[in-house]
Amino acid sequence: MQLTRAVALAAALALPARAWADPQPDDGASSDRRATASLTVYSDDDHMTVTSPRAGAEARASDRVLIDVDANADIISGASIDVVSEASPSPIRETRLAAGLGATVDLSRTVSGRARALVSHESDYRSVGILLGGAWDLARRNTTVDVELAARTDRVGNSTDPTMSEPRDGETLTVSLTQAMGPMTFVDVVVDGSRDHGFLESAYRTVPIYDPLTPDTMRVSEEVPDRRLSLAGLARVRRALTRHLFVHADYRYYADNWSIGSHTVSATLVAEPLDRVRIGASGRYYRQSAADFYQARYDLVDGAAPALRTRDRRLGRMSSETANLTVDVALTGASPDDGLRLSLSAVAIRFSWPDFPAQTRRNALALTLGAVSAF
Repeated sequence: MQLTRAVALAAALALPARAWADPQPDDGASSDRRATASLTVYSDDDHMTVTSPRAGAEARASDRVLIDVDANADIISGASIDVVSEASPSPIRETRLAAGLGATVDLSRTVSGRARALVSHESDYRSVGILLGGAWDLARRNTTVDVELAARTDRVGNSTDPTMSEPRDGETLTVSLTQAMGPMTFVDVVVDGSRDHGFLESAYRTVPIYDPLTPDTMRVSEEVPDRRLSLAGLARVRRALTRHLFVHADYRYYADNWSIGSHTVSATLVAEPLDRVRIGASGRYYRQSAADFYQARYDLVDGAAPALRTRDRRLGRMSSETANLTVDVALTGASPDDGLRLSLSAVAIRFSWPDFPAQTRRNALALTLGAVSAF
């Protein structure tokens, strides 16, 4: 089932064990071979638990070619109102498996290209994707331009209907610019546009339709537009305040043709109190408007259900506040970034949906234990 977005947010907010202390663009590992592993456990007060083990490795096949591979899983269990009321009358347990294989090629001293293939499988959802990108260093490497195109093709199923197989596809183009403003300050500007099309509804979600003249209520399948176009822009400043104190701050605006607009503000502070210890704290605030067809309650209109209707709370007004604390320690290696590093991250998230009467708030906590090691 498609229930892994919340833990994806928590994993994205967990500060990585590498490259987070240096405000400069990541120029690769000090070792030609590196392995990563992590375990994230997400739990909320809506009776949902997601356990997400992840592992990956990268190694140089030659002086110009870097190969990377990764695999991850999301093991979902619980009795959220989203699950019990829509997909199943009882608690569920689902597993999503995913893997990726990629390569980065240094075409010259200032130009690199990359390609990546990704697959994901659930009992009722399959996805295959490809990513192509390239980066160019300009102005004596004070400016970096990065372009990336990602495309995927999905098949949406229903665990209660083995014959169901609906297409859902998407493409995203991302262009980013990184500019050195001096030896201690970098500015990033990222613009991305995406298109999703096909079966964009949930295979399980139904919507209650009320008759304003009688106490009768009927439930009908969800119906949303079959195409969604979006555009987003992000601006970020990264600055080293001292040799051992770093700050990141960014703002992102998103808009789509469903009339959803969102604002995201985040900030990160990283300190190195000891040579092999890094401590990071970050905060994030997100707020969005509702889709133009979203309603907290749908009534019959001239005896018929509205053509577009949804019970997806993520399409209504919503906000979230997130706080993250990470401790990262280098255990071995000649330098703090070469050898074995361990990190522990705790992320607290508060969601709010003022137009979703069934549940207006949700609190969540995610813990991540991660390791990065040269080999």
